[in-house]
Amino acid sequence: MNFLLFCCCSQFWAKQYHHDLFRDVVHISVDPGDRVEASKFLKEFSADLYELDDPHDTVLVSTADHASLNHPTPVICPGTTVYANNHQFLFSGLIGDCNSQVGITVAHAIGPGCNISLDPGGNNFMGQCTKKYECVVHREHGKVTADLAVLNLSETLVFRNAFNWFQRPLNIKLYKGPIGKPIPVMIYVANGEIVYGWIRNILNEPECSLTEGSCMCVPCEVRNTGIFNMLGICSWQDGDKPATGAGDSGALVMSPPRPGSDDIDVYGFVVGIFKDNGRYTMTIANSLQHVIPSIASIGSSITDGIDFVSC
Repeated sequence: MNFLLFCCCSQFWAKQYHHDLFRDVVHISVDPGDRVEASKFLKEFSADLYELDDPHDTVLVSTADHASLNHPTPVICPGTTVYANNHQFLFSGLIGDCNSQVGITVAHAIGPGCNISLDPGGNNFMGQCTKKYECVVHREHGKVTADLAVLNLSETLVFRNAFNWFQRPLNIKLYKGPIGKPIPVMIYVANGEIVYGWIRNILNEPECSLTEGSCMCVPCEVRNTGIFNMLGICSWQDGDKPATGAGDSGALVMSPPRPGSDDIDVYGFVVGIFKDNGRYTMTIANSLQHVIPSIASIGSSITDGIDFVSC
């Protein structure tokens, strides 16, 4: 299956392609005029592995929302709402070692030098963006959409990678295994609630644009860069609806707790909502196990093998 995806990504006729983990089928969007060429190329693969679809318009609507009034949080944990550039989004966690004061969050609402605050007015400084990464290259998986910002955090504040699930403290760890079938997940969203869903797709949409809807303020823009190797997540109740909403960018996508273990896996964090032919269908998250090694390979304060701080 991975070989089929790798082969498709280099073919001119493969306008869009994604791996449906529920059915274990690769959907390939091909213009009608290119169907003969595509069928010739794909004849060496079993017909059970793929389906040819017509191309369709896709948009990733990022979900850093316009700021609204809120109260500062004394201890900063993953899921804390933060503010910058008239947007609100979520802090995604502390990484590195216990003394590093390095954090991460979604990048599409901020840029290097941008101050992050705990209130909409910018009076409670939390940290500053030092680097942002939009699309990186993974040594095995090719292009990977990162949408990740690195933050230098304030030394006057207390940061904890604490996550309480019904009063049970849990440790968050970066997931470093395969995703070859639907995986149940929980997401800690902006209103402090936990929502549940499924990782149902690994998305590659070279012609997908990233938009922030009708917002015209800086840094909102449309970037026709495509999305690559991103996680498509559907609601637990409905396989054709997203699990998150506005303001949830940066929310951690995690495994549900396991019996006998206080560790939970982090697959990535929410970037936005996928819009397919005008209909919102999935939450989109990056794949941190591919993003972080890629960033490490091009030189940064993030190093290969880094994980969430557990102290």
